[in-house]
Amino acid sequence: ESMVVPNLMEGFRIDEVQAEYIAEIKLRYLNREYIINRLKEIDALKKEIDNLEKTIESERKLKNLIVKQLEEIKKKYAIPRKTKLIFENTVEEYDEKDFVENYGVKLVLTKEGYFKKITLQSFRMSEEQGLKPGDEVAQIEDAENISELLFVSDKQKIYRAKASDFENKKSSALGDFVPAKLGFDDGESVVAFKPISSYAENHHFVYIFENGKGVRVPLSLYETKSARKKLTGAYSDASPLVMAFYESEPFDMLLVNDAGKAIYISSSLIPEKATRTAAGMNLFTLKAGQKLVDATRTPEEHYTGFEKCHKLKLPATGNSVTKKSNA
Repeated sequence: ESMVVPNLMEGFRIDEVQAEYIAEIKLRYLNREYIINRLKEIDALKKEIDNLEKTIESERKLKNLIVKQLEEIKKKYAIPRKTKLIFENTVEEYDEKDFVENYGVKLVLTKEGYFKKITLQSFRMSEEQGLKPGDEVAQIEDAENISELLFVSDKQKIYRAKASDFENKKSSALGDFVPAKLGFDDGESVVAFKPISSYAENHHFVYIFENGKGVRVPLSLYETKSARKKLTGAYSDASPLVMAFYESEPFDMLLVNDAGKAIYISSSLIPEKATRTAAGMNLFTLKAGQKLVDATRTPEEHYTGFEKCHKLKLPATGNSVTKKSNA
């Protein structure tokens, strides 16, 4: 400030009196402008305070202000929602009894209908299975404790269960007798089973009958809205069932009749039918009085000479096979 007057004198070549007069004029102007601006600010603040008081006193104005501010925030900072809105009436109550621990298991079914669920650790310790005299292992499947199980009976029924319905067993145990465990009718036996995680549209049950016929039925035909434990009319009753196979992709099987003849075919040759009770097509050309007695996916374990029985067209006549003495 001490240099204002000297700077004016030097810059404009005026004397000290003139410079002091000019400096006072500028100061008076600045003071007036400052006061005017401050008065304007005071008026603006009074108006803002008045508007805020009116807003606070009016619930409608207050809500409108909140809505306006939220819309501005949404417009400026909007990002896609990362969570879902869950309504109270859609929340299921947790029940500890409904919780099922999940882990890998081995499932074993014997020809006489005994079933075991064995943990992987226990199975690795001992793979030798405890069996009744004369019984033998029919199937061993990999599954999880939460897997759904489909048991095919010899009376055109499929029984549904969960792997968790069965207690863990040791390999040395006999296991649960399936007809008793699942409430089969008197004289009804289990033919085969399969653990599934879903009813895949391209998967099938393949049924082989005593009269030499066979059929592929889509797995999706067994899916129901309700959790029924027993499905009737699972397959045709036109001829007794020899074997039921689960097909996730084409596989080879050996069909053997009671005269020691066999055909070795691919499941892809068997037509798919859109009804569960379809009788199927002729696969094996049988003579009068003959019938199929066996169907297996592992002929190398049970028969010799099956390699020459391979057929590419159906129906087909059989070639001789010899049953292994230990089979």
